[in-house]
Order: sequence, then C-alpha cells, then structure tokens
Amino acid sequence: MSSKYETAFAIAMVTVGLWREQTTMGDLFLAHFYTKCPYLVPYYPPRVQGQTDQQFFQYVTLLT
Repeated sequence: MSSKYETAFAIAMVTVGLWREQTTMGDLFLAHFYTKCPYLVPYYPPRVQGQTDQQFFQYVTLLT
C-alpha cells in the first residue's frame, strides 16, 4: 500500500466483503497480520497483587 495508497480503500472494501461471506478467510487474513505485526494481538499482562505501578510498568516494558 505504500507505493499505491490510492488503492488501499478499494482493497479494504473487497477484503471486508470477502470476510463477511467467508469468515474463515477473515481469520486467515487476521492471522497473517498477527504474524507480521505482533503488536496487533490484544494482550494485557495481569497485575500481581501488591505490585507497585513502577514494578508493573517495568514488567510491561520488558515484554515489548
């Protein structure tokens, strides 16, 4: 998309249309995005009881 950004919306419309018709295709498409950019995976690390804010944010920083 970086070379032809004008086509991004058209490709997105086709992708969403296919995703609505075939949910398996959508799952595969999303899995492809997750392998390319793991930051898209929603993960919220649990907070340990008694853990200070500083300790928690240090732990979260180590995970990224």
